[in-house]
Amino acid sequence: MSAAEVGMIWAQAHNGVIGADNTMPWHLPEDLDYFKATTAGCPVIMGRRTWESLPTRFRPLPQRTNIVVTGDAAAAAELEKSGAVPATSLEEALLLARPQAAASGRIWIMGGGRVYAEALEKDLADLASVTLIDQEIPGDTYAPVLDPDRWARTEADPQQGWHQSRSGLNYRFDTYRRRPPKKSAAAKIWGTLLLVVGGLFALGVVGNAASGRTAQIRAEMPGDLAYQLTVTVMNVLVLLLPVLGLWILLRKPKRR
Repeated sequence: MSAAEVGMIWAQAHNGVIGADNTMPWHLPEDLDYFKATTAGCPVIMGRRTWESLPTRFRPLPQRTNIVVTGDAAAAAELEKSGAVPATSLEEALLLARPQAAASGRIWIMGGGRVYAEALEKDLADLASVTLIDQEIPGDTYAPVLDPDRWARTEADPQQGWHQSRSGLNYRFDTYRRRPPKKSAAAKIWGTLLLVVGGLFALGVVGNAASGRTAQIRAEMPGDLAYQLTVTVMNVLVLLLPVLGLWILLRKPKRR
């Protein structure tokens, strides 16, 4: 079974605002419908302030395991009474969420700003679902900035222009995915050197063996087992150099 994808989901104004006074400073019913449809059946992770910003009648969000990150033991006890699952860190929240995501294959991080920032800093997210509102709106909480070198927009709905909400706002749904990590320049250089130089040495070893030179050397020193063993080991190591270089070049780089 493949690991569940971790997504981040939020709505933001053109100036990056996602909240004001712990509330959403706009009325966009289509985004609420989209959020519900997208996260239904998936575990959702949020910070305590985001949890507290939800209307009491909607806590916990139905059809979803609600995992709330908090370092406050008293708050954790209250969360459990309210039907949420407390976690002391984002990493713990993800561990708690994975068994719950077996069916849906996805975990959603839904805020707030600090939780988004931590997910980006620690490379914990695979995708971001962003509702972009075509308006600048004042606020005090801002969306995370997705580095274009590391994130690519893969979907836009609509592909051109905007949807118009019945509230009068223009908006669209954008999906971003993390770009595959790039191999470092040092790894490319070392891999190429080992492949080329090791390959040349390996050709020499194979050539000596084919021409009988290796057998001649062994015949000239029949009693020197230590020397023959050293030569054999060195030949094996030389043959492994181009293999190591090829492995470095083909190996997928890990996330930082």
